[in-house]
Amino acid sequence: MASFDVKALFTNVPVVGAMKAVQKVIESVSESELPVNKTDYIKLVSLCVKFGCFTFDDEEFVQHRGLAMGSPLSAVMASLYMELLESESLVRVMGSESLWFRYVDDIIVIMPTDTNVNDKLCKLNEVNEHIQFTVEEEVNGVLPFLDTVIHRKNERAIFSVYRKPTNKDDFVHFFSRHDMKTKSGIVIGFFLRAFRVCSDEFLHDECAYIVEAFKRLMYPPGMLLKLRRKAEEIWKRRENPARREEDFLVVPYSKRTAPVSRLLARTGLRIIHCAGKKTKDIVTNNPPRAENEDSVIYKIPCSGCSSSYIGETGRGLKKRIYEHKMTCATTGPLTR
Repeated sequence: MASFDVKALFTNVPVVGAMKAVQKVIESVSESELPVNKTDYIKLVSLCVKFGCFTFDDEEFVQHRGLAMGSPLSAVMASLYMELLESESLVRVMGSESLWFRYVDDIIVIMPTDTNVNDKLCKLNEVNEHIQFTVEEEVNGVLPFLDTVIHRKNERAIFSVYRKPTNKDDFVHFFSRHDMKTKSGIVIGFFLRAFRVCSDEFLHDECAYIVEAFKRLMYPPGMLLKLRRKAEEIWKRRENPARREEDFLVVPYSKRTAPVSRLLARTGLRIIHCAGKKTKDIVTNNPPRAENEDSVIYKIPCSGCSSSYIGETGRGLKKRIYEHKMTCATTGPLTR
């Protein structure tokens, strides 16, 4: 068992190869499921990924190779390109006796014990000069993968939570200015991860670790115990897909809504709190905008056709019409 990782996947995926992968998927999709016809859809996707301009230090640059970091399309197209490589080469390189599982650029491979992992790594890196892999083999039956540690025990796999060596448990302090809903949500999230990832052999130790980590951040032990119980209730509801759908009401979080939530929960109506004030709202002083009696919506008919221009302004109709006239005087009439 070993895990493979692709170095800098997004910026090393060739755009031509990514477009080939996209086109292969689009060919299998009914055109009625797309907002435009297939030909135009491919052209639009190509335009989005090939126009890779960005600004750095007040200078403009063009990305010549790879998919842009931060683009919503990059993750999807990189994954599709990896699927194309897998079907054409990568899985075949590992051999039919190996099992290959991938999440974006992280791959775990289960292979025979006599497999030469370094030889397989070299062959994988020969498939594409830009898509280069690194490998980490299991040590004493233990292998970290994503946020999970896989333990091989008696021909079966059990799991625990993985933390990097640089982990400092530097979470939100109890005395921070965040509201209690945010603090509670963070703790519940850690407990839910423990329930989701950990096998029975590791669950108790992981929950104890979470409690100790947040006690160091001054969270009351009673609060942590209560939040663990709440996380358990949430997890049990997730495990039971047949549970009835609850009615819910979304309201801004405040101290007044907390007791109301508990009362309404008895009737079956659940209250979901949206976030309260953020730190930015507290430290910045943005005076409310004064109401302007000059705010209007206006319509200017075209003298040459039946079309009209509709606009809105808060600076007054007279001033806005004057600005339109000045624009026409300096640049000529606007055309549609």
